[in-house]
Amino acid sequence: MRGLQVWPLYIPINGLIANIPPHLVDQQSLIAGQNMWLDLDGYYKPRFGYKPYLPMGPGGVILGLEWWTDVDGTSRYIAVNETQIWAIVGGVWTNVTGTTPLAGDASDLVTIVPYFQGTDISVLITNNADPIRIWNENNPGGNALFLTPTYALTGTNNYVGTTSPTFATYPLNTQFFFTFQNNNTGSVQINLNGVGLQPAKKVSGGSIVNFTSGDLVAGTTYNFTWDGTEFLLGTNLLAPAARDIAVVAQRVVAVNVLQGATRYPQMVTWTAAFDATVWPALAFQQLLDTGDPLIAVASLGETAAVVFGEESQWLMSAVQGAQDQNAFTFTPVRSVTIGPVSPKAVVSAEGLIYYFARDTRIWATDGNSTTPIS
Repeated sequence: MRGLQVWPLYIPINGLIANIPPHLVDQQSLIAGQNMWLDLDGYYKPRFGYKPYLPMGPGGVILGLEWWTDVDGTSRYIAVNETQIWAIVGGVWTNVTGTTPLAGDASDLVTIVPYFQGTDISVLITNNADPIRIWNENNPGGNALFLTPTYALTGTNNYVGTTSPTFATYPLNTQFFFTFQNNNTGSVQINLNGVGLQPAKKVSGGSIVNFTSGDLVAGTTYNFTWDGTEFLLGTNLLAPAARDIAVVAQRVVAVNVLQGATRYPQMVTWTAAFDATVWPALAFQQLLDTGDPLIAVASLGETAAVVFGEESQWLMSAVQGAQDQNAFTFTPVRSVTIGPVSPKAVVSAEGLIYYFARDTRIWATDGNSTTPIS
C-alpha cells in the first residue's frame, strides 16, 4: 500500500505574468491570457465574461439583443443592427431579415420582446421606424415577418393576389390586409393563391351586404377576415412602428407610434388579448395632458405597466373582462419631473422599475410615485 503523499496546490497570487518567457514564470503565477478562478472542485476555469459564449456575431452596430428560453427548453438568441436581423440558427449567427431590410437609425435602440402565441414563443421587434416584425425559427423561410403583412390585389371587382406563405384552402378566421389595384365598380370577389373566387362583403345597418361602386379605393389598405363564407371587411389596423413595446395582460402595447406616414408621439395602442396580430382600431389612448412625447413602456407585473414620457409617467392598469378599447386605465404617477433617456434605459426588477433619467440620475418608480436613488 502506497503511503500518503502531499501535493502542493499553488494559488496564482502573483496574477498574470507576461513579460518573461513562460518557463521562467513561478508556480504562483498565471502564464495564459485568460482570467482564471479556482472552483470548488479544485479546477482552474476561465472567469465568466472572459471567454466567448456565442460564435462570432453579426456585423454593424448592434442596437438590440435578446435571449429567451423556447418551449422546448433551448436557448434562443437574436440581434438587430440598423438594417438586419440576425438569430442563432443551427449554432451559427444567421441573417433572418428577409427580402426587406430595416430602415433603422443608430440613434434609435431596438426593443425585442418575447411573446407566446399558439405553440411558439416568438419575438417582436421594433426600431421606431419599421412596422413591428415577428420571428421564430418556424417562420416560413426562417425569416422575420411583418406582424401584419399587406398583399396587393390586381383586377377590378374580381381581384386576384398571392400571399406568403401560400395555402391550398382559405384559413378560417384569418385576417388579411389588402390594397386594390383599381376602384371597385360593383360587387367584389377575391381569389387568393388560385384557390378560387369568393365574395367580399361589408357590414351595413347590422347586415352583411355587397360592396357598391367606389367603396374600395385604389392604393388604400383594407382589413378583411375570411369567416368561412366570405371575406368580411373589418376595422383592425396594421401593426404600427413604435418607439417601444411591451407585453401587458397578454396584449402587446406600443407607445409613440407611427401609423402610415403620421407620427403620434403621445399615443399608446394595443392588440387584442392573446393575439399580437390583431390591432383593433379603437384600442388606443392619447396621453395629451402633459404634451411631452412618450419614450418607453415597461411592465410592472403581469397586468400593469408604466408609460414614460420625457417629463411624465402614467400607470397603465388592465381592466379584467373589458372590451379591447377599454382594456386599460391610465393614472398619472406623482412626483415625476424627468423621464428616461431611451427605451433601453428602463429595467423592471424586484417589483420596481428603475431608469436612467435625462438628468443623469437613476430613478425608481412603483407606479404610484417616483424618487431618485442616486
